[in-house]
Amino acid sequence: MSNEYTSGIRPVCLYLPVVVLHAQAMSTLSSSSTDAEVWAAYDDNASYEEDGSRAKALAFVTACRILRRRLPLSAGRGPQSVTRESLDAEIAAAKAWLDAHPATTGSGSGRVRYLSMENFRG
Repeated sequence: MSNEYTSGIRPVCLYLPVVVLHAQAMSTLSSSSTDAEVWAAYDDNASYEEDGSRAKALAFVTACRILRRRLPLSAGRGPQSVTRESLDAEIAAAKAWLDAHPATTGSGSGRVRYLSMENFRG
């Protein structure tokens, strides 16, 4: 039944999972990334704590994992050296930081949110 406020269209409820409301970013590193790109990502994202950035921490972990797989048992240049163990320690530290700084999803709950047009006046 229509009146001056409605056109006879019934209210519609659209149920969206919270995941849809937050875009998921793809990693910038892949198996086709060059060693220089992986090292650059390692250096660029090492400041995740200072910047308070979960995205940087996740990218840092990805770079560490790729470096860990690609490096020999140890690699160094001058007084600096990187070992698989040092990369494992970096990964553990980044994961601990991520655990201490959980992602926010608005209200912080994982419930389903919905859009209702029930009270819409067009």
